Amino acid sequence: MTHTVHLVFRRLFLHRLRASSIVDLTVAMVILTLVTASALVLYLQVTRSGSTLQQLRWELWLHRYASQTRKDASYQNERLSLAEGMVEKKVSHYQANPKLVLLELTFLPATENAHEKAYAYREIIEREDRP
Repeated sequence: MTHTVHLVFRRLFLHRLRASSIVDLTVAMVILTLVTASALVLYLQVTRSGSTLQQLRWELWLHRYASQTRKDASYQNERLSLAEGMVEKKVSHYQANPKLVLLELTFLPATENAHEKAYAYREIIEREDRP
């Protein structure tokens, strides 16, 4: 049996692959590390920007609310309570000009979740009517 094991080891050593140098191994490890690090950075950027759909949804909603405000000419400060949070509308004269109105809409989420943030929309409107 020991003779058989000896023959197996002898065949393995006769047909073994040529060894790589330490420089080749170091270069390969550096390349692997760089590829892994760049993949990790890309993954983290994609996962952190995951709230963009929610952000687009609220920005579109605020834009529509601003359009409705212009259409109705309702230039009063208001607070609107929703299930998801609260929308605050602030209206003020822009640079002391009575014809220009600064409309500021802010959505404040109901939860104190770290991933949710306030969304804001600002617009300067020229009033048709006099205050």
